[in-house]
Amino acid sequence: MIKSTLVLAVVAMLAPGLAAGQTVQNFIIDPDPTLDQTQGAALEKVVDYFTSTTSPSVVNANGQGPGGVFLYTNDGLLTGNWTKYQIGYGDCYEHAEAFKYPGDVYPGVIASCNNQLIWFVNPVNRGGDPTKLWEPITIYGGSGCHDFTLADIDGDGKQDVVCSSPVALGDGPNFIMYQNNYNDWTYVAGPGQIGGDVRLISVNGGRRNNVVGAAIDVVAVAGKNHIIASTPGDRIHFAAGVE
Repeated sequence: MIKSTLVLAVVAMLAPGLAAGQTVQNFIIDPDPTLDQTQGAALEKVVDYFTSTTSPSVVNANGQGPGGVFLYTNDGLLTGNWTKYQIGYGDCYEHAEAFKYPGDVYPGVIASCNNQLIWFVNPVNRGGDPTKLWEPITIYGGSGCHDFTLADIDGDGKQDVVCSSPVALGDGPNFIMYQNNYNDWTYVAGPGQIGGDVRLISVNGGRRNNVVGAAIDVVAVAGKNHIIASTPGDRIHFAAGVE
């Protein structure tokens, strides 16, 4: 049986000059987030202001079993009571991030569930109840992501999803999902497979973010608003935004 405890660690002192004197307090949110499942794990945790602008809450995505996506809210105090609500379904894995659509006050969550990249839309922004199921919008139905980063790659003011997908999750390549509108995303494949995390950099003060990651192969391709190249020596690929 896989047992886990969902713990929120809060750094009590955040000023950089006081780093040596920082203390960390642990608050147990849920001693059994997988509900005693014999095959289950609390894989992805996201802390943000999902329901309040003053009190943080937590979204946990479970995997390796029945799964599910759950919201934890507190009564205004981190040391107080936490209440759990199921806001989504799916066998989720690897990575999740808070995602705020332009104009929204409260973020939703992007996660890999059931081998798809899903945006769980926070209903609070449209007058809904955050303790009920959140609308799932499929950003990409072809695969999930081992890891991903949110950034405006094409310079249109909207956050895009840069996804890396290793061999462990199948033969799908890394890719970028460009956000066009609320429920409209454009898929652009990358150079085969990036085996882990990616980093973003602006070159020579350019207005677009560029992507650097460790590529498993050395294929070079061109895509929307960017050119992707890779070097055989160190297998580092570089996606340069076209200005």
